[in-house]
Amino acid sequence: MNDRPSLSRRGLLRMATTAAGVAAAGGFGAVTNLLAQQSQTPGDEKSLPAFTGPSQNPYWNSVGPIVEYPQKFPLVLLTDRPVQLETPRHYFETAFTPNGAFYVRWHLDEIPNSVDLSAWRLSLEGSVERPIKFSMGDLTNKFKPISVAAVNQCSGNSRGKFQPRVAGGQWGHGAMGNAKWTGVPLRELLDACPILPYSAAPDDYGAEAARGVHAEKPAACAGGGFEFQRADQWFVPGSARGFAGPIARA
Repeated sequence: MNDRPSLSRRGLLRMATTAAGVAAAGGFGAVTNLLAQQSQTPGDEKSLPAFTGPSQNPYWNSVGPIVEYPQKFPLVLLTDRPVQLETPRHYFETAFTPNGAFYVRWHLDEIPNSVDLSAWRLSLEGSVERPIKFSMGDLTNKFKPISVAAVNQCSGNSRGKFQPRVAGGQWGHGAMGNAKWTGVPLRELLDACPILPYSAAPDDYGAEAARGVHAEKPAACAGGGFEFQRADQWFVPGSARGFAGPIARA
């Protein structure tokens, strides 16, 4: 098989449209290279067609161009607004997924490239005796860290295999990754508030917000809440595989 990808006129137009859309969104920079680096992507992962529907996707990964985003390795582009990037199959040959190869599931039109940790705060408020805020320094210096090896997987992983076809991003099997997560036990953070007796379950919100009609609403975690009785089973990760970052991850 020819190692060099062949591009149809339609494929070229699709890539040009993708590049223009990414460059116009100022939150995360532009695609630096729409084709995978030859040394990092096996040949059988560079020759997938642009479309397979309406039948199920017969390939291990979803179909789409290989792109590079800031802080990420070449990944499969599922959608560019919001950004959804799938991990190519060859990155699963080792037990832990490299940070740069971790899939990206994003819900907003812009994605951040950096966070000012000097200004960043984790706020615990609501049904608590006293609201409290923790800096990254507080989390790393005032608490004993724990590490857990765990798989992070999008709930839509392998959706492209469903029959009949299900609405949503047509992921292959690469919307998952395994990492060694290091952070602070959630129970210790809650004990610092502490929570009020009638409290049932927490909600978590990110600092990012959508533009337009929902601009004033914070971004809620898609995973939903859980009972406070299970707080001992949760922790707040601050890094993966021993170091922080990259920003653009699941």
